[in-house]
Amino acid sequence: MPYVSFTTVGTTKWTCPQGVTSVTYLVIGGGGGGGYNQGGGGGAGGLRTASNYTVAPGTAYSVVVGAGGPASSGGNGGVGGISTFSSITSGGGGYGGTAGTAGQSVTNASGGGGGTSSGAGGTSTAYGNAGGTGGVAITGFPAGGGGGAGGPGQSFQSSTQAGAGGAGYTLVSPFAGIGIGVGGVIAGGGGGGAYAAGGGVAGAGGTGGGAAGGSNTPGAATVNTGSGGGGGGNSTNGTAGGSGIVVISWTWTVYPATFIIKDTTQTKFVPPSDWANTFNSIELIGPGGGGQSLAAGGGGGGGQYAKQTNATLTANTAYTINIPVGGTAGAASATNTTFAGASTYTANKGGAGSGGVGGAGGSGTTNATSSNVGGTGGATASATPGGGGGAGGPNAAGSVGLTGSAGVGGTGGQGDGTTGGVGGVGAASATNPGGVGAEFATGIGSGGGGGGNAAGTGGAGGVYGAGGGAGTTGGAGSQGIIVVKYLLNLAGNSNFLIFF
Repeated sequence: MPYVSFTTVGTTKWTCPQGVTSVTYLVIGGGGGGGYNQGGGGGAGGLRTASNYTVAPGTAYSVVVGAGGPASSGGNGGVGGISTFSSITSGGGGYGGTAGTAGQSVTNASGGGGGTSSGAGGTSTAYGNAGGTGGVAITGFPAGGGGGAGGPGQSFQSSTQAGAGGAGYTLVSPFAGIGIGVGGVIAGGGGGGAYAAGGGVAGAGGTGGGAAGGSNTPGAATVNTGSGGGGGGNSTNGTAGGSGIVVISWTWTVYPATFIIKDTTQTKFVPPSDWANTFNSIELIGPGGGGQSLAAGGGGGGGQYAKQTNATLTANTAYTINIPVGGTAGAASATNTTFAGASTYTANKGGAGSGGVGGAGGSGTTNATSSNVGGTGGATASATPGGGGGAGGPNAAGSVGLTGSAGVGGTGGQGDGTTGGVGGVGAASATNPGGVGAEFATGIGSGGGGGGNAAGTGGAGGVYGAGGGAGTTGGAGSQGIIVVKYLLNLAGNSNFLIFF
């Protein structure tokens, strides 16, 4: 799934692409800074994530990435900055308290750890967890850890052991595996500080980027994780919290740009200047074969479907294409549907009905990512003509044309399995063309085969790519088509990175 990751502290905007109506978001505030002098660890920034958030194409939505809370300077640490996406707000993590001081309680984030000498852990109202409590004034002067997005900060563990930062949140799809967080976890709390000369041991940072506390000098929180800073050791300042992050992921309900090329005289396609070589597709349907001109003839075969994804093309460069007409009565088309890109992507033509046998459905090498064969035309039976084969489509192979019986021609096969245009009904004396497909747009898709006609002209193949039904005069096969879809090239905004 494509996604955009905002990592620069400050305010920017995200403009919803065309074809996008809902998103999944991850919004994390900046982590709180650790406290001074056996200070508590900073709390993680608030973490909010949900799917199916409604958006409108073309609308610009405000995005704010919160800064990490400042390191302490002889006192408490600093509160983290708020991160937002549209109406979604994640608060900044609470600061770690200095010796004898409570960690900060916050709204929509994790609380800071309390400093040594009984500093209470800060509380969290939502989207985070509480910080741990610092120890009494005992040998190691241990402080409490800051709360993490996945769990509360540890209170001091013994007279010498400070509390660890709370665990971070384990990332899940679509945000797992995209390179954010630390080891698949994000927004850990900062560890509490301790007094080294008294045997004190500082608390570890919470998983997901939380900073370790210091018995002397504390560690650093990981940027863009919203993790808490580490509490300082004896007369040592704590460290700053990690900056926040906003990530938005989506799927397209429709592509922003679609070119439907059905003009059989068009020989070139020029990608526009905003062409992107990621998340594009070129789909082709080969032409259908003509039905045999014989009352006991075979129907024409349906054209093959082929699809190339992520084709590498150069904007504003002409690429040769070929969209053939369908086969005439008793004949196959002269050529296949082709697009000459990095390779020549091909959707092969359906064969003509001949000798009472249905024409073969289009099949064979395509040089494309995926393909589905066309349906074979129906053969003669009981001296009646067969129906045309359906065109292959994006979902399935074309259905085969049926044989006729009792003086009635065979019905044409449906395009794209059971999704495309329906086959024309076989008849004793009526000409019934195949139905029109609609997978790409209204009236644009994989056609159904024409119906066989025992006493007249067979039905023509439905657009696009279907075989014609057999009859005293065979029905014509349908022409091929090319459909090019792509997503606009959205790269270039220095405030964020976009991936597919």
